[in-house]
Amino acid sequence: MNDKILDPRIKKFHDAIIDYTNSIYSICDYFQDNFMLLQRLQSRYKQDLLTYIKDKCKTQGDNLIVSPDKFNEAKLLISKSNRANKALRVLPQSLVVAMVSQYDSLVSNLIRLVYEIFPEKLYSSEATITYKQLFSSGDLEQLKNQIIEDKIETTLRKSHEEQLKDMSKLINNISLDKFSLKKEFIEITQRRNLFVHCNGKVSKQYIDNCANAGIERIAKEGDILEVDEKYFNNAFYVLFCVGIMLAQTIIRVLLDKDKSVLADIDSSLNNVIYEAIFDEKYNIAIYLSEFATSSVMKHSCQKDVLYFILNQAQAYKWAGNEDKCRETLAKADFSAVLPDFQIAKLALEENIDELCKLMKMLGKNGSVMTAVAYASWAIFKQVRSNPLFQATYEAIFGEPLNIVIEEKVETLEQIGN
Repeated sequence: MNDKILDPRIKKFHDAIIDYTNSIYSICDYFQDNFMLLQRLQSRYKQDLLTYIKDKCKTQGDNLIVSPDKFNEAKLLISKSNRANKALRVLPQSLVVAMVSQYDSLVSNLIRLVYEIFPEKLYSSEATITYKQLFSSGDLEQLKNQIIEDKIETTLRKSHEEQLKDMSKLINNISLDKFSLKKEFIEITQRRNLFVHCNGKVSKQYIDNCANAGIERIAKEGDILEVDEKYFNNAFYVLFCVGIMLAQTIIRVLLDKDKSVLADIDSSLNNVIYEAIFDEKYNIAIYLSEFATSSVMKHSCQKDVLYFILNQAQAYKWAGNEDKCRETLAKADFSAVLPDFQIAKLALEENIDELCKLMKMLGKNGSVMTAVAYASWAIFKQVRSNPLFQATYEAIFGEPLNIVIEEKVETLEQIGN
């Protein structure tokens, strides 16, 4: 995987996508690490306070009665317990807001790229230029950039549903709001507004906007909405998938007549799916693979379709659904394709004997199954520990099976910059 993307236009879109996925991956990681820590702290502070009250305090209704020398100690324990409760509520809310902000950043980057790569889109759009802008501008390029930034700002001020309509105008009015996650996406973005403006308190606007999107009412006006672990994980899943589908749809529509770039567009999507599998985000890999293999999608060749099918199948397998894995593999006729792909299928089926026979037949001549592929593609993670697989690999390549990590590791200085 990690195929090189050659076309510079697709590379720019892909870089924007990877910046987005890396950003919300990092937010998700931060949540997973700190949510559990906060839960432990809350439990500890609560227990410390309860023990203190039992051993050293008297109660009078809702009030605590302590001796003067115990006042500071009691107040500190109460403050810690209250702040832990607050943090457990505020942190998840803030991180949902942060993920939506990263989605907004992706939208702005995509709009900017559309106008940069397809300037005719800007020339055919309506834009109002003041005399002040015209005469204060140093050159036409600066004026063009200002118009683009104004358009981005105008779009981002709208609701997320309206943003999709704005962006559809950039791609010949092709609809961008017909996807299965739309209701969840709208609810997440509306809930984000509550966290930012109302401290999570349900407003009439939230109820009306959700109702207009066909979302079943989950709260009444005045209720306080929270973010638990289940909600956060689903928000991450929805925002990740919607962002990728949005970017992929824009690229595919605008470059529909340029068949030469389809391989790069497919590689971009496959790389995202591969990384999701590697990160054990199997629900994301399954959803995006389903999107990639839908009937409306065009591909450069059958090889790219097989990559999507194999990645979807392995995502089902690692998620513990062997039946769906086999059902997915049955979508394609592997008997008529390169032995490389037959090897991948056999690996998922854990048919070690046939797998190793085909590996020996292919030898070092595989176009896909190179030494690196055997060692690093997640599709082989179950069979790599098998002694026959290891012996076959060593017989072919003349060295033991070792995994090479090609990921660039940032130094502290680079992270600081």
